[in-house]
Amino acid sequence: MTKKDKKVDEKDTSDVKAKKAKKTKTSQPKRTRKELKALYTRIDEILFYQWDPIGFANSSGPRDEYSMYVNTIFNMMIKGASAKKLAKHLTMISTEWIGRPENKERDKEVATLIHAVVNDLFYYPKIEVVVLD
Repeated sequence: MTKKDKKVDEKDTSDVKAKKAKKTKTSQPKRTRKELKALYTRIDEILFYQWDPIGFANSSGPRDEYSMYVNTIFNMMIKGASAKKLAKHLTMISTEWIGRPENKERDKEVATLIHAVVNDLFYYPKIEVVVLD
């Protein structure tokens, strides 16, 4: 085996190790079905009451307006997506799919909140109290 062949073989081995490491990069703790359901519900509530790009939370708009996005967001977070990646996804949903003006600050705050909830982190966002009549 020549030096060149040995270098190529070593590189191939390190590439395989790197790919395996990426697959197990972030593992979420084992959660019960009840905990996963509660987490799913919490994400749905955060999207409706905090993210709310259309403005339905302060009106009598449909409560399930953002429910169609929960599954994708839930799966992203369970697989270990970062708050930054989630914020970009929220911006894409609100601008491209819903057709609302971009609000990266709101998307970043909501993504940070969801990330904290999923990962059991302490996070105290700016909270706006909604008074219902």
